[in-house]
Amino acid sequence: MAEVRRIAPLFLADRRGAVAAMLALTLPVLAGLAAVAVDISHARAVRAELQAAVDLAAIAAARRLPDKASAVAAALDYVARNAAAARHGIVSEASDVTFGRYDAEADAFVVDPDDPRAVRVVARRVAARGNAVPTSFGRLLGFDSIDVSVEAIAGAGRTPACIVALHPNASGSLTFDANARVNLRGCELHGHSTHSRGLWLKSQSDVTAERTCIAAATYREQSTGAIEPPPETSCTPAADPAPVVDAVVGTCKVGIPKPITDTRTLTPGTYCGLAIDSNARVTLAPGTYVIKNAPFELMSNVELSGTGVTIHLADAAACLRFDSNTKVSLTAPSSGPNRGLLIHQPRSVNCASGLQFRSNSVGRLEGMIYAPESHIEWRSNATLNSPCLAIVGRTFEFDSNVRIDVAWDPAACTAPPPGFDGAGRVALLR
Repeated sequence: MAEVRRIAPLFLADRRGAVAAMLALTLPVLAGLAAVAVDISHARAVRAELQAAVDLAAIAAARRLPDKASAVAAALDYVARNAAAARHGIVSEASDVTFGRYDAEADAFVVDPDDPRAVRVVARRVAARGNAVPTSFGRLLGFDSIDVSVEAIAGAGRTPACIVALHPNASGSLTFDANARVNLRGCELHGHSTHSRGLWLKSQSDVTAERTCIAAATYREQSTGAIEPPPETSCTPAADPAPVVDAVVGTCKVGIPKPITDTRTLTPGTYCGLAIDSNARVTLAPGTYVIKNAPFELMSNVELSGTGVTIHLADAAACLRFDSNTKVSLTAPSSGPNRGLLIHQPRSVNCASGLQFRSNSVGRLEGMIYAPESHIEWRSNATLNSPCLAIVGRTFEFDSNVRIDVAWDPAACTAPPPGFDGAGRVALLR
């Protein structure tokens, strides 16, 4: 009996047979899951291959917009070359290429063939097309194929804001007087004012922009004043870009005539005001020009030019005025800490007379004009043509007969304003 008692616990503790039985039951399931993992891994590889193909196809198609027929042909060609029919079947057809615009805030593609700013390309390996990805082991669990579908959206990158008025509630924050003509091609107009007349279009003014976004629920449009396309109201306007200038306010240069009336080249540094008059021809050598204690003024018949230039208006006395008949060609630096920054005024500075552009012969301003606390005024008959200009101010007035034409062109722009890098270039959007 004692022997039996010694053997019994050993017998009861021996579960090797039960483990073997459980293993025999679960092995087929584990093997099936492992086999399905192989099928899923293969489907993922197919997805990655199709995704690479539609990414290339969408970019190629977007580069041909607004020619939709050419865009479709390019998309299908790129898909066919990068996801060969011999391997995948026909994964993209003409109906898989759609046009519209990409809403970044909603992360959604809005189909609109009449406004082809972006293109979506879809590739499918699905049962409905007879080219679903076949399984090797999935059929053991009841499925013999896996559907795979991918898409890519491409188009011009974000559209930059060329004019931003920052005043939160001013009437006439953006005022366009009679016969003013402002044409912003490839860029936008933004107003922060919530006043019902924050955007004020007076008679026979004519404004066009890629997009106009105003915080107010409405705006004032007198008689024949017009803006196209209609503004987006109750919109969230572009934020203050708040660029940082690299400028040292030092001791004013000596020996500079007031005003300058001859032909000369100025060098970077600090100036206690700068006045140029009476047919003078002045060139600004590349660098940063700090203006303090007095205005920067160009009087009649002056010519001013400079490449790689930043003008820093350091205090409330350093206002700016370009008078009638002046010829101006200024380009911001294309590299360095002040890249793209043409005229800068600190946020703490409010120049009483603001920045006044009266010249009817401004040849070129390229870069950013930043004066967040000042009024910026383009006076009667002022003209401007630029391939890249951003103007940020507290309030704006475009006086009668003004002619402003800013056409954002990355190819022609040598000094993109801060924040413009990549804007307008074709890229994958999703």
